[in-house]
Amino acid sequence: MQQCKECAASEDDAYLHRCPICHKMVCDEHKFVRSGRVFCSSFCAAYFFHEGDEDD
Repeated sequence: MQQCKECAASEDDAYLHRCPICHKMVCDEHKFVRSGRVFCSSFCAAYFFHEGDEDD
């Protein structure tokens, strides 16, 4: 059974979102939203948007 990585809420207790970076599950209460996308943390959000950035 899937659980929120922060509070261990199950799918029966809360709606869970899958982080597109690390694939961990997170509930609505603990989600991190950036540019309309749901992540499990600010780190995963930053990685999603800046992973390909290079300093020239």
